[in-house]
Amino acid sequence: SYYKSALTSIRSTTPDPHPDTAAILNNLGSVSSAMNNYSNAKDYHQQALKMRLAIFDENHPEVISSEQNLALVFDDLNETTKAINLLEQSMKKVQKSSGHSKLASVMAVNLARMYIDQGDNRAGPLLKQALVDQQNLMGSTHPDLLPTIIGLADFYRDQQQYFDAEV
Repeated sequence: SYYKSALTSIRSTTPDPHPDTAAILNNLGSVSSAMNNYSNAKDYHQQALKMRLAIFDENHPEVISSEQNLALVFDDLNETTKAINLLEQSMKKVQKSSGHSKLASVMAVNLARMYIDQGDNRAGPLLKQALVDQQNLMGSTHPDLLPTIIGLADFYRDQQQYFDAEV
């Protein structure tokens, strides 16, 4: 694997912790997730997060991104409580530092999806706010709005609010 080769190379030439090493670990985690190897993905993302915490402040976007990636893996491993707790914690950091950014809205959609899977009604308001934020950032016809719109439709369908799901 090219990422593993790059990791070996950077570790032999650059002392840890290093941002490039953390980025490679993060990419290895993402590839492992894509291959449904969630155990390896969890390990890589935990290493990346630990390294980024050693390099950056806990509110740095790279740290928050690592937390989100790890939370998604926790969810894939059916460790949903861990996933939700980590995403909620990360969302608070993002909202304090950057308000209603694209990162905050993506995290809100991911968290809402987990809430939907748990039958948690907090998903609806979270998705509505994410959609408003995304529309303010990207306009009302941007294709990146689709996951949020579909998430809202799923939420309304699950709540048996079929008219709202259809609209």
